[in-house]
Amino acid sequence: MRKLHSFIVAKFSIICALYAASPVLAGVVGTGTAASCTQSALQTQISAGGTVTFNCGGPATIAIATGLGINSSNPAVVVDGGGIITLDGATISPHAPMISIYGGSSTLPSITFKGMTFSNGNATGTGLQSGGAILNGGNLTLDNDVFNNNQAPFGGAVAQERCSSSGSPPTPCVAASLTVTNSTFSNNSASNSGGAINLQSDTVSVSNSTFAGNSAGSGGAVYLFGNSTFTASGTIANSTFNGNSASSSGGAIAATNLQGGSVTLTNDTIAGNSATTNGGGVYVTSTLTMQDTLLASNTGGNCNVGSFSGTNNLQFGDGTCAGVPTADPHLGALANNGGPTQTMALGAGSAAIDAGNNATCPAADQRGFARADGDGNGSVICDVGAYEAAAGTTSPTNTLTASPSTTTEGQSIVLTATTNNANFTKVTISIANTVICQDVVLSSGSATCNFDTTGWTVNSQPVTATFCNSNCDITAAATALVTITAPAVNGVCGSDNGKTLSVQPINLCSAGTPSAVTGNGVSWSWTCAGSGGGTTANCSANVSVPLPTVAAPLLHGAGLLTLLLGLCGIVLWRRQSM
Repeated sequence: MRKLHSFIVAKFSIICALYAASPVLAGVVGTGTAASCTQSALQTQISAGGTVTFNCGGPATIAIATGLGINSSNPAVVVDGGGIITLDGATISPHAPMISIYGGSSTLPSITFKGMTFSNGNATGTGLQSGGAILNGGNLTLDNDVFNNNQAPFGGAVAQERCSSSGSPPTPCVAASLTVTNSTFSNNSASNSGGAINLQSDTVSVSNSTFAGNSAGSGGAVYLFGNSTFTASGTIANSTFNGNSASSSGGAIAATNLQGGSVTLTNDTIAGNSATTNGGGVYVTSTLTMQDTLLASNTGGNCNVGSFSGTNNLQFGDGTCAGVPTADPHLGALANNGGPTQTMALGAGSAAIDAGNNATCPAADQRGFARADGDGNGSVICDVGAYEAAAGTTSPTNTLTASPSTTTEGQSIVLTATTNNANFTKVTISIANTVICQDVVLSSGSATCNFDTTGWTVNSQPVTATFCNSNCDITAAATALVTITAPAVNGVCGSDNGKTLSVQPINLCSAGTPSAVTGNGVSWSWTCAGSGGGTTANCSANVSVPLPTVAAPLLHGAGLLTLLLGLCGIVLWRRQSM
């Protein structure tokens, strides 16, 4: 019995442990129609904890009118929108975060939003009223979410600040945390700091996410700040920052007054961001740890940091990241290159390919693609930045071809420029330093130019195609040679052709090149040779033959008289005989 009892207790303990570890199914929001999916229904299910799903009859938008609240004792909850549910704060009143997650002095709520979209949040408060979409004081996880067009003074999309409990003196709440994976933050704004995320205490961890087009006074996308009470630390890995802006410092990322906290960047791509004052890419007043990260073409400088540590990084456009090599990464535009978020591809010949450190790179890139032998040398080495180039990526190829490459003056030649460099968007083609086609837009890396050779010098002409990115601060050239020949000329006989002449003809050809004149006493002959492939004309003239002359004896005196009398006699005789 004792053995049986022990067996039952053991089995019961296992079942209890499995039950405790399994998420509780909290419920479903909606009954099959969009109208049944309301803020009230969502609040009810969140408060119950567990896993929350939606049955709205398809994609649905839930208007958040007054803001959802999650207190410190709320059971752990996962809200799974399945990629089709949007929370919209366009009509929220008063202007506060769409969702407020409150901390506590002993416990924190744990909440995960998965596959959700948060749009049009509009908070106007500061401190514990910040965050256009979410104010976090608990343990918040954002997984495969989208934040678009939210705004607030601090944290256009998300703000995190630890609370302090009541009492004298007040007791700080338990440290909060924010974890972001596979998410997109676009076109969010903060009038003060943190266009997408503002962290004013504790920790944030971001991975495999994209920040694009966000703006703020400082920290166009992300801002970390440790206030007088709390430290602030952030780790950002395998993420892309593009087109974010700050009117002051840190176009993509800013971190100040961390109170002993830290900032670590690993395999990030930070490109095309801007700041008016300091650090168009990154602005950190303390130590920045950066590994396998790519910074390129950030207006206001790639870096402005207090101190720097890390290796296998790359920069382009300027050298403001002290000690980081400068080389062209051949970055493509932000695009859907596979995976849940947009990325910036490395073009052929990128200096970032196989330039990372396998000991510090994550096993896959932002898209979830495994590391590959990008340069085709037989060794798999991770790339610098958030994008891993495909195996065997070749060197950049820029070409220019002419069809036909040889033609006669007056005819047309089609010039075709091609490139596999994703940076290039247009091409200008010139001949002998004269532009004939300017800023032709490349379509799938190719463009054509029609060259009319009329009036061009007859010889071989050098042709140059100059490829250019949108700002023309990255260029490359390809050349070709075209040959322009004179048009065909047919030989045509001159005016002496076919005549009978007593002297050798001289008007031999009206077109073409005459040959020497030959004759046999009866006729003359010659040719008029064409040029440029033209025909040759055969020409001739007849020789004029004069009547023979007979010399008469010279008559004088009586001889002449005798001749005249004889002639008179002949005449008289002819008359008589008639």
